[in-house]
Amino acid sequence: MARKLWGFARRNALALIALFIALGGTAYALEANSVGSRQIKDGGVRERDLRDDAVSAGKLAPGAVVVPRKVDWRQNTVNFPTWTDLLVADGLHLQGLCTGAGGFTTIYIGAYSTTADNSIGWAFADSGSGIARGNAVGRRTLAGPSPTDDERILLAIKAPFTNRVAATGTLVYREPGPAGDADSSVVSVPLTIATENTTGSGGYCAVEGTATRATEPGVQVEGPD
Repeated sequence: MARKLWGFARRNALALIALFIALGGTAYALEANSVGSRQIKDGGVRERDLRDDAVSAGKLAPGAVVVPRKVDWRQNTVNFPTWTDLLVADGLHLQGLCTGAGGFTTIYIGAYSTTADNSIGWAFADSGSGIARGNAVGRRTLAGPSPTDDERILLAIKAPFTNRVAATGTLVYREPGPAGDADSSVVSVPLTIATENTTGSGGYCAVEGTATRATEPGVQVEGPD
């Protein structure tokens, strides 16, 4: 009997191994925290793989996720204005400042980046001779945190007494990828920027728009450095 069983096992070894695996299955044990971003391929984790509320706002870096996001800012002129964040996205800090002096109301648009080598381009057309500082079309590498005003300001628009001046255009922020790769982040921000002088020495400033992630490689705003 033992000899017959041994012969049967030898003749059907592969079949018996396959049956053992099918019945018993396989299991692999992973050490805690052993799977990181390098082990997950791009697009490997999808929305359906995440438990509801698994990723909360507190677990994300500021601006880490860019969805269509409204920019809606209005401020009256003050004697001692300070820079205000209009949008924070992927390291971009887009800012505004509103001031009234010398018979004009002026809105300044500035930007800086929390990481190096990121760039921003812009192109605006104003409703009059409102571009008071900077260029209507431009492109530059952004300064890091704590920039000077000269490093921060992209453009400024001013309005004389009883006048309202507005400019409409687009900002495009680029965060470069590894050498030879495409940009890792492109954020497009169409904006309307306006200022109105209502009192002769003051008024208000306003910025409206929507920021989106630009996925098309052709999206760009070119201008002089």
